[in-house]
Amino acid sequence: MLILIAILSLMSCDTRDCDDMSCFTPPPVFLFKVVNKASGENLYTNGTLNSDDIKITDENGKQLQYTFITENNVNLLQADEFGWDSNISTYYIDPGNGIKIDIALNSEMKNENCCSFYEISDFSVLNYNYSVENSTGIITVEIPTQT
Repeated sequence: MLILIAILSLMSCDTRDCDDMSCFTPPPVFLFKVVNKASGENLYTNGTLNSDDIKITDENGKQLQYTFITENNVNLLQADEFGWDSNISTYYIDPGNGIKIDIALNSEMKNENCCSFYEISDFSVLNYNYSVENSTGIITVEIPTQT
């Protein structure tokens, strides 16, 4: 009887069966720091931009959710809905003062080893110089402004 139970237990352990597994990784967090190109100063910190003026839209004009992070006066813009579409997408960040930041993003949802995840194959800021901090992933966008 014990042998029969052991055999039945082993037969039910099919590693190809993903029904009992819950593995999902959302797209990465996109954090933006908007700075003066000449000085490197954060434009929200110095008062050039106001977080109440921010608008983020997709290529169809749909307004998207964002979070403005002010903790410790860091003043970062988190784009909450970037990367959820599995295709090439264009987004527009309007931080105010007539500035419009154009973003191109290619995201794809993949399924491997019973896990779903998003892979970003291409990201770029189309109309301004930018850099991505390796350790934090913060995207610094350099805006030429007159001070």
